[in-house]
Amino acid sequence: MKQELEKGARVCVAMSGGVDSSVAALLLKQQGYDVVGISMRLYKSSDRAGRKGGCCTPRDMDDARRVCELLDIPYFLFDYEQAFKERVIEPFVKDYLAGRTPNPCVRCNQDVKFDILLKEATGLGCAYLATGHYAKIERTAAGETLLARAHDQTKDQSYFLFGLSEQELSRLVFPLAEMTKDHVRQIAAAHELPNHDKPDSQEICFVAGGSYVDVVKRHAPEGVTVGEIRDHDGRVIGAHDGYFGFTVGQRKGLGSLGPTPKYVLRVLPDENAVVVGDEADLFSDTAEVIETKWTRRPRAEERVRVKFRYRSDPVDALVECTSDSEARVRFLQPAKAVTPGQAAVFYVGDAAIGGGFVR
Repeated sequence: MKQELEKGARVCVAMSGGVDSSVAALLLKQQGYDVVGISMRLYKSSDRAGRKGGCCTPRDMDDARRVCELLDIPYFLFDYEQAFKERVIEPFVKDYLAGRTPNPCVRCNQDVKFDILLKEATGLGCAYLATGHYAKIERTAAGETLLARAHDQTKDQSYFLFGLSEQELSRLVFPLAEMTKDHVRQIAAAHELPNHDKPDSQEICFVAGGSYVDVVKRHAPEGVTVGEIRDHDGRVIGAHDGYFGFTVGQRKGLGSLGPTPKYVLRVLPDENAVVVGDEADLFSDTAEVIETKWTRRPRAEERVRVKFRYRSDPVDALVECTSDSEARVRFLQPAKAVTPGQAAVFYVGDAAIGGGFVR
């Protein structure tokens, strides 16, 4: 069943400055809701000087304000730079230095945006918080509130939202759930929204225009630079200039290390080394997932589909919850490049029933 909102309720819309959240606000106002725009400043203007792309820049906040003025709705901007640094940027750096490949967008949604914005929405007297995410919220016949994939599965963002609790989902609204991106842009253009043709952000917001390696290097201990590239038998076959610049499955940047292409198999921070091998060595039959969160736990021998990267195809698997916060995944066919640190999100049909992070 589709989510139903209280008629005329006050709704906060998280405004990123992009076309999606702008159209979300427009649609809710057209439907008769009492709409309030809200944005978060997550880093200093100087941190992004001269950079392009990403999101949440000062220009984005200006765009959000202009849209709210056009729609004649209140607009509030809150400063959460310190929370963003502590909950997203510092864990991002820590993960790379530990040989993992983090997903900061998942962490931001779990630990900053929805946690903080729901509290701000409550303070503004709002019953709901809406965003421009492409995802669905559905209610089962048993009264459960579940996250599900959007109608436009090429834009679906449920992967980034798996950590939301049922209580949080009950207060969230995704107005674009049944829409395509083209339709959203058409609506924005028809209503002359100033950002109707604004490009989508494609990069991590705090490294847009640069490299994540530069961010990690600024925080890396002295001496964490040149190290060994080894084969899976331990033989040294090359050198790297920073192990944190490599991730499992990577081929680019390795150069010529033998007669056949090589791929990163493991990153060993304690040894300042990177282990490489053949493509066939990337496949695995199982994975351990930690920090699991569920809206519905998988049943015994229930087949699920698991995604390990946003753009990857899901893999058929069986899941065993080994504790309240850990699970063991057994793939029905070997999975390629299951990468420590990445989010693993579990689906039954279109419903995202939970997820965690690869150990």
